[in-house]
Amino acid sequence: MIRKAFTLIELLIVVAIIGILAAIAIPNYLNAQTRAKIARVWGDLKALEMALETFALDKGNQYPYTDTVNETEVFPLRQLIHPVAYIPSLPPIDPFRPVDDGTDKPGGTRDYWWNPYWLVTFPEPTKYIQGVGSLRWQLASVGPDRFFDCSPWHPSRHSACWRPYHASNGLVSWGEIYLTGPGGTTSEYVNMSEWGDRAL
Repeated sequence: MIRKAFTLIELLIVVAIIGILAAIAIPNYLNAQTRAKIARVWGDLKALEMALETFALDKGNQYPYTDTVNETEVFPLRQLIHPVAYIPSLPPIDPFRPVDDGTDKPGGTRDYWWNPYWLVTFPEPTKYIQGVGSLRWQLASVGPDRFFDCSPWHPSRHSACWRPYHASNGLVSWGEIYLTGPGGTTSEYVNMSEWGDRAL
C-alpha cells in the first residue's frame, strides 16, 4: 500500500511562502490603520470647523473662549455642545491618543486639552504658525507620532513648534494634523520645503 504525504521540502516551501506573504501584508495592514485614523481626524476637524463657525455667527464673531495660560477653560470644545448644541456630539478622543511619558502630561501636554482635540482661539486675528496667515482658531490632533511637538515639557521637540504633519514625510513623523480658521488652512497645504528634514 502506497501512502501519499507531503515531503519535508514541500512543507518548508509552503512555510516560506506564508512567511513572505505575511512580511508583505502586515506592514500594509498597519499603514492602512494609520491612513484610516488620519482620514477620521480630517473628518472630525471639518465637522468641528462647521460647529465653530456656526457658534461664531451666533455669538457676534466670537469663538469659544480658551485660556491655555491660566487654564480657566480646560474643556473648550464642550462650549459647542452646551447649552446650545452646535454639533450633535463631540467626536471621541483623538485616535492618535497622546503618549503618556509618565509625567501625567501625555504627548507633552496636560491631558484635558486633548478632549477630544486641541482647540485654541484668539479674540483678534493672530499670526501663530509658520507658513499660515492670521487666524482666529486652531484645531489639532497630535498626529501619528502621538506627541505634541510644541511642548515645553519636551525641549527636544519644542523647536518643532506646530510643525505640520505631512504624509509625504512618512506615515509616522513629527508634526500635528491641524486646521485653522476662518478659511480652513490645513497642515496638508503648508510648504514642506520650509521645514527641512523632520522625519523620525
